Amino acid sequence: MSKFYVYGRISHADQVAGDSVPAQKQRGVHHWQDNFQAKGVEWGGIFEEPGHVSASTVPFMRRKAGKEAIITLQKGDVLYVDKVDRLWRDIHDFSDLLRWFKNHQIRLVFGNMLGGTFEMDSPLGEFMLPFLVLIAQLESAQTSDRIKRSFQYERENGYFPRAAKYAPLGTKAVTAMPVAMNKLKKPKKMLVWDMPTRLIMAEIVKLHDVDKLDWYAISDRITLQVDGHLSRYMPNRTWNWQQCVWAYAIEKHYALVQDPRYMDRKSLPRRVDSINKH
Repeated sequence: MSKFYVYGRISHADQVAGDSVPAQKQRGVHHWQDNFQAKGVEWGGIFEEPGHVSASTVPFMRRKAGKEAIITLQKGDVLYVDKVDRLWRDIHDFSDLLRWFKNHQIRLVFGNMLGGTFEMDSPLGEFMLPFLVLIAQLESAQTSDRIKRSFQYERENGYFPRAAKYAPLGTKAVTAMPVAMNKLKKPKKMLVWDMPTRLIMAEIVKLHDVDKLDWYAISDRITLQVDGHLSRYMPNRTWNWQQCVWAYAIEKHYALVQDPRYMDRKSLPRRVDSINKH
């Protein structure tokens, strides 16, 4: 016997109650009760994506609930999706998944298309669906571009627009002075030097360039200075040899920087690159 399922997903932009997963499920339940329950189609449940999942960067078959749906859905089952952009924001993902639905004879129902409900195999659905996916993809690209431009503006004006934990090694994010508020009404942050860490990084540069120690010896020396003892297993050290290589590469870059607020963080050596280089 055929079953009726609901697919629910939210992204970072969907914070209002009307677009929440419970709201999507509620509309799906009402659609099942009004259109399928009397026809003998059983209620199957909901495939719910955990947290916030981007449809533009994560294809359906790589999402947790998407994988569950692919495994669960059988021939003749119905999959209800509240809006087209809940399922797709990428035209390539649309093409692949649409082919899978057709090959497995899954009935795909959208709860809201220009104010009305439609099924994938209807003439209107076949005609309009690719256009709606392209529109959803365009909206996602525009949103991403606005976010990038906002981050660029913040960086150019000396602010750190990311969470404090993402501050580069040797810096820390503190409340900007003078105090300014972001869109969430929280104080903006700026980068300042993390001097205790910078002193360690400077010592690593000295041990390598002046004392000519290898990276394992540098790790031993720094671990003794910082922790007062050597850990038994090198990977457990805070300043293992990989961390020392990375700190060395970044400290050499910092020698050219006066104010961390205005430096080009994209130019910072990446961890893997710095290890391979040195």
